[in-house]
Amino acid sequence: MATAIDRPLRAQRPEARIFLQPVAAPAVLGYFALGSALIIYGSWFALGWGTEKDASSFFPFLILFGGVGQLAAALWGYRARAAVAAALHGSWGAMFLGIGLIYLLVTTHTITTPPRGAEWQSLGQWFIYLSVISWTTAFAALSRSPVGFVAQAVLGAGAGCAAGALLTGSSGWEEVAGWLFVAAAAFAFYVGAALMLDAVYGKVALPLLRRGKADPIEYERGDPGVKVGQ
Repeated sequence: MATAIDRPLRAQRPEARIFLQPVAAPAVLGYFALGSALIIYGSWFALGWGTEKDASSFFPFLILFGGVGQLAAALWGYRARAAVAAALHGSWGAMFLGIGLIYLLVTTHTITTPPRGAEWQSLGQWFIYLSVISWTTAFAALSRSPVGFVAQAVLGAGAGCAAGALLTGSSGWEEVAGWLFVAAAAFAFYVGAALMLDAVYGKVALPLLRRGKADPIEYERGDPGVKVGQ
């Protein structure tokens, strides 16, 4: 039982407060950056546009778009409490940053890499991890948006095919993986555009088929950061 002496001390204790800051949907930048990197890397993977000897034509874009752009989106995704966006863009941002650095070293003649259609065991293993992560985030996104699920499922399928191609040295599977990356880029641009247009016009411009009460269009205080997710 509190005594009379304890009551003034209790009254002086500061109250716990939480300040939430609305932010623009980080996934807009994340999906645009992901799509830009995928269209470059996927077209090279599928069609052989550019070679390891001409890596200077695309590695800066992989580093800046796929790497830095997505990592920035992932960090702001944590602030918006968007777990799926943070995991997806953080993982793929780190992957593209690593791939870009590899080709930077190739351009400076520091290292050499296997030619297209040959085995590349170490990179193939990393695509296994990216496939697992992408499928995991896809099923997490399914509870919010079927379109988000399809976008990330196609990405996960592309990463799985890329892993198989690099582990076995199959040029045929490389082409399949590349086209899946190009398809995933198209879905990424669509999702990014839909999120951006929804925020600008305040209504659904491109449908994402959102589920439940998470649709920010339904709420007056629906900005990322005020509620969980985007």
